[in-house]
Amino acid sequence: DTVLVTSGNAVEDLDIRTFISVSMAQQYCSNNDLVFNAAKTKYLASGRLKECLTEPPDLQRVDNTKHLGLTLDQGLSWSNHTDQLCSRLSSAIFAMKRIKSIGTSIALKAAYHALFESHVR
Repeated sequence: DTVLVTSGNAVEDLDIRTFISVSMAQQYCSNNDLVFNAAKTKYLASGRLKECLTEPPDLQRVDNTKHLGLTLDQGLSWSNHTDQLCSRLSSAIFAMKRIKSIGTSIALKAAYHALFESHVR
């Protein structure tokens, strides 16, 4: 996965930098026999100018996105990520309770490492 980050103080500056960054990524993919899949490419804007920006061509604007296990949103808050993590940990706790009632302490410890600890590290 690739992430492009652009910043600037003016809308025009951000639009130009974003267009150049996307064009360079497409050119890099073309030069290295890689496929730039625009259908899977997302555009997340944050900051005070996010509403004024021109959307890059062929890119879908999203309110939040997941990258390397972290869920990022426009406000760069942790709320979406925390909600998803709580859901996963709740499922892990349910599974560990079931294993505790029918399995051994070794099986429970293995389940903890696989289902719970892997999400909090």
